[in-house]
Amino acid sequence: MAVIKGGMLVLGLALCVGCGDRGRAPVQGRVTFEGEIVTEGVVYFVPESGPSASGMISEEGTYQLSTHSAGDGAIVGPHQVYLSGPPTDLGNYTLDDYAANKAPEDQARPAFPQKYLSPQTSGLRFEVKPGSNVIDLALEK
Repeated sequence: MAVIKGGMLVLGLALCVGCGDRGRAPVQGRVTFEGEIVTEGVVYFVPESGPSASGMISEEGTYQLSTHSAGDGAIVGPHQVYLSGPPTDLGNYTLDDYAANKAPEDQARPAFPQKYLSPQTSGLRFEVKPGSNVIDLALEK
C-alpha cells in the first residue's frame, strides 16, 4: 500500500509540473519608428501574471523573445509592451558630474519617443497566441 501511495504522489507531482503556467509561445518581430528600422534597444512583453519576456533589437531591427532561456518565447495571453533604448556610454562622466546633477554629454538616446519606455505609457498591447507569433512594432510619434 505504501508503494501505491508513493507512486500516486510522484504521479501527482509530475502532473503538476507547470501548474499555473499557461505555456509559452515563440514571438519574433521587427521594430520600426516612423517607417525607419530601429537598430538597437530591448523589447519587453509584460503579461498580466508570470514572468516577463524580453529580446534585444538587432541591427536589422528584429527581435526574438526569451523568458527563461534563449528564444523560448513569452507566456500565452495578453501583454503590455514597452522598449528600452540603447545602453548609455558614460565616457568621461565622473562622480563630480553626478554630484553637480549634470547629464552625461554622450548619453545615448533611444530612436523613439520616451512614451515607449514604460508599459503604462507605451499604448502597446498584444496577445501572444499558442504557436508561432510574429508581432511587428510600428512606433509613431
